[in-house]
Amino acid sequence: MLHAPPTTKPLRITGARALVDGGWSEEPVAIEDGCITADRGGFAEWDARGLLLLPGIVDIHGDAFERAVQPRPRVEFPFDLALGECDGWLLAAGVTTYLMSVTDSVEPGLRSRSTLRRLMSALDGAGRHRLQADWHIHIRHEMTLVDGHDELLAWIHEGRPAMLSIADHLPLDADDAEAGRYHRSALHRTGIAPAELDDLIRTGVADREHGRAQAMELAAAARAAGIPLASHDDDSPAQAAASAARGCTVAEFPLDAATARSARRHGMGVLVGAPNLVRGRSHIGALGAADAVRMGLADALCSDYHFASLFAAPSVLAEQEILPLEQAWELVSAGPARLAGLRDRGAIRTGLRADLLLVEPGPQLRLRAVIVAGRVVASFA
Repeated sequence: MLHAPPTTKPLRITGARALVDGGWSEEPVAIEDGCITADRGGFAEWDARGLLLLPGIVDIHGDAFERAVQPRPRVEFPFDLALGECDGWLLAAGVTTYLMSVTDSVEPGLRSRSTLRRLMSALDGAGRHRLQADWHIHIRHEMTLVDGHDELLAWIHEGRPAMLSIADHLPLDADDAEAGRYHRSALHRTGIAPAELDDLIRTGVADREHGRAQAMELAAAARAAGIPLASHDDDSPAQAAASAARGCTVAEFPLDAATARSARRHGMGVLVGAPNLVRGRSHIGALGAADAVRMGLADALCSDYHFASLFAAPSVLAEQEILPLEQAWELVSAGPARLAGLRDRGAIRTGLRADLLLVEPGPQLRLRAVIVAGRVVASFA
């Protein structure tokens, strides 16, 4: 049984098997001033016998917050309330660092510049102190949105996003399957008339070349500001090479193995989706995440659209004998932290942030406690 932690600080966690440098250690882990520190003795002890002590999960691409903001299409809740609810989901999934992936597109409503602006304001404002996980903004910019370019550039120069990805989801051909999928989902999200959506698509397609030129400027600004830049849904080796040439260091969801290999050859880390891995397939028929891991083509996992999958994914990899748990866990901790340039977290090591999870072992791991920057922020019976 896990007892409540001591209320005094600093803290020494004893009895747990800790994942340290890719292997298991029985040594106590000491925490002081929000960081992992040398075990000097004299700390209050927390007995965690029988549990695993794991680095907190780092989620660098997750848009499931949208279901807290709009639990039904076009039914919007106050952002402070929605982000607070989402924070609870994150802690229940073991996510200690969250890059909220907000889409910046030509659509009205949930995936508009206006909503991005309001979410950034909510996160920057009074709502942040009520959040227990460490939240950041990941802007997913659609290059066919050419309005507001100077505003986005200013945010990058100020270092406001922790990550920037550049995508182009508008269909090339109104009759192909991809266009149909986009059309259905956009109508569901926005509630606008089909004719109005068609007008938006035509305008976006017409602005595509202008948007590509702007994307090069955004990429240069992100590089200058030290903001990690990601491509999104690259669908060919040539496109991955072009993304790398633009300065991308992360390839989000390459659509096939050849594209993932190209991204790797050009120095990009590959990010794949945990829901894809847990479900056993991509929901759009793209590269399977488990296959990517099996082939050594995945550097990190993210929640994408489902937070709980990120906690479950390492167990799935271990159960399927694709990777042992200690290696699988790095795909949700050290791997994503490295891709996002977060050098102060993702592992259990002296001097790093004390973002930690106490977990009951078994075929399916069971989360027992969440520690963020040295504070116990959640515990589960």
